[in-house]
Amino acid sequence: MNWAYLRSAVRKPSLIFSMHLLRFFENKSGVIIGGRLRWHFKDLSRTVQKIINVDNRPADIANHDVDYVTDAANLFFVAEESLDFICSSHLLEHLANPLKAIAEWKRVIKEGGIIYVGVPDKRHTFDHKRDRTPLSHLIDDFEKDVDQTDTTHIAEFIEKINENEPGDGNSEQSHGYVIEDPESTVHHHVWIADDVKEIFEYMGLAMPYKPIFRHGTIHIIAQKLKQ
Repeated sequence: MNWAYLRSAVRKPSLIFSMHLLRFFENKSGVIIGGRLRWHFKDLSRTVQKIINVDNRPADIANHDVDYVTDAANLFFVAEESLDFICSSHLLEHLANPLKAIAEWKRVIKEGGIIYVGVPDKRHTFDHKRDRTPLSHLIDDFEKDVDQTDTTHIAEFIEKINENEPGDGNSEQSHGYVIEDPESTVHHHVWIADDVKEIFEYMGLAMPYKPIFRHGTIHIIAQKLKQ
């Protein structure tokens, strides 16, 4: 698959872009984590050899076919180096400990396997007032084995979210919005493309293609090479 060919589709309709991206997964076996990809890759199930859906959000579990209910960093049902790909979209920023999840994803993909992620560019979301999360902070969270109950970033999220988003800039309303559904609202960490690239390289994954930016989302393909 030619990544440059996909880059040429960036300005084309979403269906065409998705079709090009799907070619990376043809006749492969892998895991989709989170519900966002189910609408973005509507035809993924027809393209791949085998697909496993993983989620732990009640709303997604109720509305979609989910094979395993588990955390993104705990793919207990997958043997080491047994998958061709891991896919997630608009998930990584919701994880308190994203390096832990990436380490788990790296464990289960084969040599030559890929990890696809779609991550919002902070400059194009309600996060635009927030400071970028440095890699050093993520490493510290990883070493401390921070879990999803971490509340470190909730206050910052409430303070700096855009006034046009739910809560209308009112701290009390915003706090209620977060408490109601923290799993799907709080972005624990915020990045631009260079930051995401740095994260995957730090985790020992190759970046064979430059990130693609489309509609506020950074598209990344990382690859596991022979150690």
